[in-house]
Amino acid sequence: CVFPGCTVPSEQADIDHTEDHAFGGNTIPENLAPLSQRHHKVKHHTRWQIVQNGDDTLTATSPAGYQYTTRPEGRMQPAPKQLIATAIATATATATATATATATAAAPVPAPVVPEKELAGCPF
Repeated sequence: CVFPGCTVPSEQADIDHTEDHAFGGNTIPENLAPLSQRHHKVKHHTRWQIVQNGDDTLTATSPAGYQYTTRPEGRMQPAPKQLIATAIATATATATATATATATAAAPVPAPVVPEKELAGCPF
């Protein structure tokens, strides 16, 4: 995990889009980094931000504005093509499911048809 101070090996971490896929981040090696499940949630549900600096270092900025630059052990290498393909497929499926759910939720619901005899005497 590339989060400052984390010791979870990258092999056991989630592959995170550094720039969130939902906000236009591409699924390319330069935008992917390993985050433990815990830190993946922290990044997406708090104001922590992580950027890749282009020199095999990453800078994490806390909600308070403190910055921590890390250089992961070993050399950061592009993810295997199969891993990238899986990440793209997962992101696409998630986006499709979200769009479908949104469209379904936004679809107009027809007003119920009430027979005239049931409306007799209704003041409204």
